[in-house]
Amino acid sequence: MKSFLTICAAALLLSFAHTTAVAGEGDKAKEPVAKEKQVCKRVRVTGSRIREKVCRTQRDWDHLAEESQETLRKQREARSVNTSGES
Repeated sequence: MKSFLTICAAALLLSFAHTTAVAGEGDKAKEPVAKEKQVCKRVRVTGSRIREKVCRTQRDWDHLAEESQETLRKQREARSVNTSGES
């Protein structure tokens, strides 16, 4: 369970860094962005029982979920390669 929360926290940080980097790119940053509805969720912080309120657009939440699933898939593949490749 801790590893899942760690992965989710890492994915959340990566997606935040990615959206910050994308927002600063050249001409795209100058274009007005249509307001999207914010969706707020209470998220558990790794190492704490206290939940933190995080607000993002639905598109951001979906992107975060996709990244988390991709990370889990890669870890499972790496684990299966490591265990089957032993002599």
